[in-house]
Amino acid sequence: MKILQYSLSQHALKRMEERRIERHWIQAVLESPERMEKISGEEWHLFKKIPEFGDRILKIVINPSNNKIITLFFDRRRKL
Repeated sequence: MKILQYSLSQHALKRMEERRIERHWIQAVLESPERMEKISGEEWHLFKKIPEFGDRILKIVINPSNNKIITLFFDRRRKL
């Protein structure tokens, strides 16, 4: 799975700014997630380790029907 075009919800934009999440990290997760969980037809969770941020796991919650990122954050509980 590779998502090349996406949009960000206002919530996701705010979280991105607050948590200093860079756009190229988002693109890396969308292009090649290390793990993907299909929660429902309208919600997928994508995960990838970000080496530049201490190998923490970036989680992106996206609606696959319109490729809109709902939220994103570094998931402290997730192990890959």
